Amino acid sequence: IYRDNQFPVLTMIVPLLLLFALVAAQPVQHSDTVTVTVKEEKVSTPIPTNFAGHSLEVPDCPAMLGRHPQSPRKSFMNLLNNIREKSGEEWPTIRIGGNSADESWYNPDGKPNPKNVHYSITEADFKSYTAFSDQTFDSTNSKYRLRFIGDTDMNIAYNASLTVDYLLGLEKFLNGGKDWKKYFIGFEIGNEPDLFAGKFRPHDWDFKDYMKDTETYLKGIYSSVKTFPMGFMEGATWCCKHNWQDATSINTFTSAYKQYSVNFCEHKYPQNHCHGHPTSIDDLLADKSSTDYYKDFKTWAESTNGLELVLGESNSVACGGEDGVSNVMAAALWGVDWMFNLAAAGGKRINFHGGPSGWYAPITYKNAKDPNDTPQVHPIYYAMVAFSEAVANKSSVNKLESTTTNELIKTWGVAVPLPGGKTAYRVVVIHKDPKAVGSVKVVINSPLPDGTSDGTALVARLTAPSVDSKDGLSWAGQTWDGSKDGLPMGNRRLDHVKHEHNAWTFYVNKGDAALVYLPTVPAGEHMHNHQRHHRFHDHEWRRDGGDDQHDEHRGQHRHRRDH
Repeated sequence: IYRDNQFPVLTMIVPLLLLFALVAAQPVQHSDTVTVTVKEEKVSTPIPTNFAGHSLEVPDCPAMLGRHPQSPRKSFMNLLNNIREKSGEEWPTIRIGGNSADESWYNPDGKPNPKNVHYSITEADFKSYTAFSDQTFDSTNSKYRLRFIGDTDMNIAYNASLTVDYLLGLEKFLNGGKDWKKYFIGFEIGNEPDLFAGKFRPHDWDFKDYMKDTETYLKGIYSSVKTFPMGFMEGATWCCKHNWQDATSINTFTSAYKQYSVNFCEHKYPQNHCHGHPTSIDDLLADKSSTDYYKDFKTWAESTNGLELVLGESNSVACGGEDGVSNVMAAALWGVDWMFNLAAAGGKRINFHGGPSGWYAPITYKNAKDPNDTPQVHPIYYAMVAFSEAVANKSSVNKLESTTTNELIKTWGVAVPLPGGKTAYRVVVIHKDPKAVGSVKVVINSPLPDGTSDGTALVARLTAPSVDSKDGLSWAGQTWDGSKDGLPMGNRRLDHVKHEHNAWTFYVNKGDAALVYLPTVPAGEHMHNHQRHHRFHDHEWRRDGGDDQHDEHRGQHRHRRDH
């Protein structure tokens, strides 16, 4: 503005720019090194685009969605749509259940609650579900809408009357049963029945008794609710007893009830805060809370007689989570690793439990009764977004050969299907060691399996001030801190990593994670750098923009601030 000050200002800026360039050129201090070679071998089937879902207690679901007669809550819808846009196709599912499922009943007439029942479901709940789902459907842009997984109570032994009454009421509401699959994927029957003994059942009640109860409930449902679809049960929903979760028990259950089941469902939390049991960030980031569960997931997935494995309810720390563990950056790092272990083992979906309150909830509201209340977006939500982008467009977990100086630095490979039968590759790095001295140097060797040995890689980063940070998180330069409408704040930012010395080399700070988009330019094809980037983006970013230029059109179908 002040032209007479122009040159004095420049004389100050130029030395500063030179100093910055010199600093930036110095090697980053690092205490560990990870070397990665990408292999041409998929280790999972394609990952569904609705892999990362949500789970809400029965009374809390209308509060999150927007309780009828209020309009659907746009901020929550936008937050779910962020995940849908990252994954590339389907909306995340919402599972309606939890402990409250066995403590709820359909009570349209306001009758006194029976024993062990504390919440009355009415038509207003049903209207909250369908109104929210209807708002997610746009016939001009997508054939998909958000759908739910229901959960019926199982608190009365050998008597399915409460479940039947609930499903009959829902059947009537859903156009005489014509719209079951329009709004629902399936239904759990009971919540974590392996814990029923001594609560809803006698102390000696066991797995054989559960199998009899399941048969009673299924007979009651299909004899009374004539339109209830066959193959609509999310089977089992066990959580805790090892002698129910072994291969024999899973095979026994799925052999008996496969024809009634849409999938096989387990619930799992690696840590717990029940009855005041303490846990810590170190506990959550340790292999015992992620990597060590891979074998269990694999056993479950291989014992289901062909049914898909889902974690119908999951999160970091059972019984509501723990402050300073479940609601900090460490939970985001854990969440990404947890989902990759599940996907690699053959799992097809996970529903993170919680909301509109709770330490482990992905999203909360301070005043859930206010439809315009500002959402509080927590670290596990960032994990859902990051993972969904990493495995977008029905990608598969891909084999890597990795060497590391630190076992708490995890690497995962992703194979991305491209037009014409080609494959692009991504690498995810998760630095889960907050006690490391410095960052990790990551070296991804070339050539890639498709022969690519040149081009620029792009890096999206999941960052926070520290692993115990509750806010200040960002994904690819964007944050949800302070977002009133659920849309990300700030410009999307990706780092560019040049190919040098037969590798792509970059650094990841301790307590951060990174997603690397590797180029897809065949070796020996000579193009200018800008042409390489266009080739890269045309294939890899057709649904989710890469840099800011390609990102500017991504929000056009969202519920914008001015709606």
